[in-house]
Amino acid sequence: MAYSNWTIGWQEINRLGKQLQGLEDSLDEAITNALDETGKYVTRETQKAISSSPHNFHRTGETLKLLDDNPKTTLHHWRGRTVGSINTGFKLRSDSGDLISLAPIYLMYGTNPKNGKGVRPDSNLKNAVKGEGLHRAKIQKIQQDEFNKVISKVMEKK
Repeated sequence: MAYSNWTIGWQEINRLGKQLQGLEDSLDEAITNALDETGKYVTRETQKAISSSPHNFHRTGETLKLLDDNPKTTLHHWRGRTVGSINTGFKLRSDSGDLISLAPIYLMYGTNPKNGKGVRPDSNLKNAVKGEGLHRAKIQKIQQDEFNKVISKVMEKK
């Protein structure tokens, strides 16, 4: 009977341990990068949805002005875990908390069409803002790519 003997030396184990520690240290960077790229994608797709809307609400530019075109990523550390979040979409309130406009909500969800005068929901705009439909797979790919970049960078260090 033939046998194969496989070994792992301490030098390789130490190197792998350092790389894994580097991955843990780079987790915040990976989360931030993934959410930042998600925010850019959602904002870009929302701008496209506004400009191609059948409601022609882009003619005044008011809806586009309400779009938060520079969303910020925040990281929260809780019980040893890192949780990241980013708010994308429209600014409905001013910095003081006053209501600016609900027009984007009416456009995404529609209004009650009494006597045929209501606004039908714009599903393209809603899907772009919420990252639903066709956008979900693209967002997952963007986030996976950002994590892969950080993992590759850490694992290439010696």
